[in-house]
Amino acid sequence: MAAIGFGTTVVFGTSGFSAAMTAITDMSEEREVIDTTHMASPTEDAIDGYSQPIAESLPGVKTNGPIEMAIQYVPGTEPPINRLAETITVTFPTPPGGSKGAVFAGDGYVSNMSRAIEVKGMMTAVVTIQRDGKWTVADPT
Repeated sequence: MAAIGFGTTVVFGTSGFSAAMTAITDMSEEREVIDTTHMASPTEDAIDGYSQPIAESLPGVKTNGPIEMAIQYVPGTEPPINRLAETITVTFPTPPGGSKGAVFAGDGYVSNMSRAIEVKGMMTAVVTIQRDGKWTVADPT
């Protein structure tokens, strides 16, 4: 069943930073792919001329992609871009008939912020959070 993101929150555990969010994007993870192709790799008949990655058979190192938050920018309420990593918790809306939304949490830090200031429009910013290490996911109940 599809759901909307209205009600999703992001809480910074140490700095207490919060903002009126309009979108959260790119909560990706990437698994390392190791290319083992070499000069004596099997001929075109065996692998059709493709490279030989080994991610399917060996677990690689996973890399957390950044989280990007689009926010309503209010001067004077800057994100903690000069702070060390802190616990960041993303809580999703409670599903219909449920008691608690999914929770996505771990250590991270603000690595970038870009502001957009328009003559006739809301001031906005995109805040980039770099995730640090493993994040946990708690399913909704």
